[in-house]
Amino acid sequence: MNLKTKLIILVDFLLFLSFLSSIYLGKLSPVAQILAASGPAILSLSPNSGNFTKDQTFEINVLLNTGDKPVVAVDVSLTFDSSKLQVQSVTPGSLFQNQIVLKNETSNSKILLSLGSFTPFTGSGTYGTIKFLAAGIGDAQISFDTASSKVTQQGGGNILGNTINSSYKIIDSTITPSPTLSITPGGPTPTPTVIPSTTPIPTPPPHPCQQKAIYGDYDCNDRVDEMDFAAWEKDFLVIKTSFSYFEYWRRSFYK
Repeated sequence: MNLKTKLIILVDFLLFLSFLSSIYLGKLSPVAQILAASGPAILSLSPNSGNFTKDQTFEINVLLNTGDKPVVAVDVSLTFDSSKLQVQSVTPGSLFQNQIVLKNETSNSKILLSLGSFTPFTGSGTYGTIKFLAAGIGDAQISFDTASSKVTQQGGGNILGNTINSSYKIIDSTITPSPTLSITPGGPTPTPTVIPSTTPIPTPPPHPCQQKAIYGDYDCNDRVDEMDFAAWEKDFLVIKTSFSYFEYWRRSFYK
C-alpha cells in the first residue's frame, strides 16, 4: 500500500469519526440544520398504505434515495402506534459496502436503525426491512421522526430533505356470516322459484295393422323382410311409432 492510499484512508477515517460525533452528540451546526430542510435525500416507506387483517404479519421496506450525493451514515427514527402494531424484526439492508450497524433498537413505539460505512453510498435502495404483526383493529400510522432522522453526506452535513410516512388499516379477520332469510307475518310474500316444465314426448298413434306388426309384418304386406325394417325406421324418426315394433320385427326376421 503506497503513501497516497494510506493518507486517503486516514482522512476518510477522521472525517467519518467527526460525522458520528456530530450525529450522536447533537452538535450539528445551524448551517447543517438549514441544509437538512432543502437536501436532496429522501426517506420513505413501501408500501406506504394497505389493508391487513388482525393477527396478520407483513413487511415494509425503508427506502433511501440520496439524490446525487454520497453519504457515509444514516439515522432512521420511526414512531408507530403500538396499540395496533407490534415489531417482529428489524433487518438492516445492504446499501453500504463494509457496512457498520451503529444502532438497531426497538422500544414500545419507536424504532432506531443507524448504519454507516467508510465507503460512501450514492443512489437509492432498501435501507432496511421491518416485519410487523397487526395486533389491533383500526388505522395505524408509521412516521419518521424528522428531529432524529439524518442522512450524513461525505464531508459532513445532514442532507435529509423529505420523508414519506405511511398509514395502514387493520381490519377484523372474523368472517361475517350471510344473513338468514326470514319471513315476517304480514310482510311481502317471497317470489317462488319457477322451475320450467319439460315438454312431454308425444304418444305415437296406433299401428294400422297392429296384429300383423306384432309378428314382424310392419308394412302390412303379409311378408317379414328388410322392407318392414325400413318402414319402421322411417316412422320412428318422426315419432310415429315406438321401439317395441322394431323388437317384434327383429324376433320374427331372425328367428
